[in-house]
Amino acid sequence: VPTGRRSVVTGGAGFIGSHLVEALLDRGDTVTVIDDLSTGDRANLASVWNHPSFEFVEGSILDRPFLRSVMTGTDRVFHLAAAVGVHVIIDEPLQSLRTNIHGTENVVDLA
Repeated sequence: VPTGRRSVVTGGAGFIGSHLVEALLDRGDTVTVIDDLSTGDRANLASVWNHPSFEFVEGSILDRPFLRSVMTGTDRVFHLAAAVGVHVIIDEPLQSLRTNIHGTENVVDLA
């Protein structure tokens, strides 16, 4: 039974995000995934890729105009996008902080 809800999942191509997307689609949501694929993978979404209520949008949560355009009209947002992994954090600490702090700020503010 469709819920009529429009959900956005940031970081939806990650392991946890992809399972959340499956569950939301099973509940009847229309789901848009935002992911920059820095650590996520399209392959994680293979089971839902052709689902009529699924949309994948590649982009960054640091890009506020992009984020606004995707989130407009959304009923709820599940924010899972983050710089993760020991190597990512050690190799790119400043970019990791930007993503995790400013990206989250963008998502919360626009929500």
